Amino acid sequence: MARRLRPMLAVAALALTACAGPAFVPYPEAEVAGVKSPHAFRGKPLCQGCHQPGRRELRADPVALCKGCHPLHRGNHPVEVVQAQPVAGLPLSPGRKVACHSCHDPHGGAKQPHLLRLEANALCAACHQSLAGNAHHKAR
Repeated sequence: MARRLRPMLAVAALALTACAGPAFVPYPEAEVAGVKSPHAFRGKPLCQGCHQPGRRELRADPVALCKGCHPLHRGNHPVEVVQAQPVAGLPLSPGRKVACHSCHDPHGGAKQPHLLRLEANALCAACHQSLAGNAHHKAR
């Protein structure tokens, strides 16, 4: 009976992985204790910096996670406000609220400065059509 059960468990595990995405294997805490940026550890994001160990679920609210390392100050785009017209490709938090990950891709690598999802001016113009064509922001 145990021999028949093993293949079924393996199939169930594969199905779960396909639905939930691959789980990650956390690094030992002593190895990652001094990591300054969870966005780039050994050439990839350090999953356990934001996610539950070995799972896709986040450790906390996405904005709270970002604020843990990045203080939001005057000049940052407002977060947790409802987006009247969602833009394809820019994710929102539940309730159509703008979050840090709406503009920044925490898994993005170095596609754009500051992990922006698009070039700065194009990103702003995606939601604020009145800015289209203007050189409003300059990447630093």
